[in-house]
Amino acid sequence: MDTLNFISAKITEDSKGFKQLEEVKTVNSFKDIKRSYELSCLAYYMAELIHRNIEEGENSEQIVTKLVGCLRALTDLRADSTLVVNHFELDLLKELGYEFQIGGGSYKKETLNTLSALRRGIPAKGIDSLVLKEVDTIIKAFLYRHLDQNIKSLELKVG
Repeated sequence: MDTLNFISAKITEDSKGFKQLEEVKTVNSFKDIKRSYELSCLAYYMAELIHRNIEEGENSEQIVTKLVGCLRALTDLRADSTLVVNHFELDLLKELGYEFQIGGGSYKKETLNTLSALRRGIPAKGIDSLVLKEVDTIIKAFLYRHLDQNIKSLELKVG
């Protein structure tokens, strides 16, 4: 098993509570992400967010499904990779009970429109780079304010 592989596994538990891995099948290995340093850093960041914020034994099926969808979006390159991650951050925050509210601040109309679009899905490419940067800054500030964590995988990212 390798990090970022999406697998199907059969796990059994004996009467003493010991779990045993019986069968593993790779569903998607996300090779295109692993070939790119930038995409790998973004994928590790999303995985670290889950690892740090979802307790073992907690039902995480919905957020893992969202992660897999975002990993697929990173590989199809139809959306800006930053927006893919921002969409995942908003979904995770909502799952944790911190829904992002748009309002306040003096943001450009295009920034507000992009934030609204992100709540519904991942917008296609073509958004101004300054707007992308502002949206990412706003979401990261909200995320850090509520999760109060330093995310180590962000330190890997270049530029």
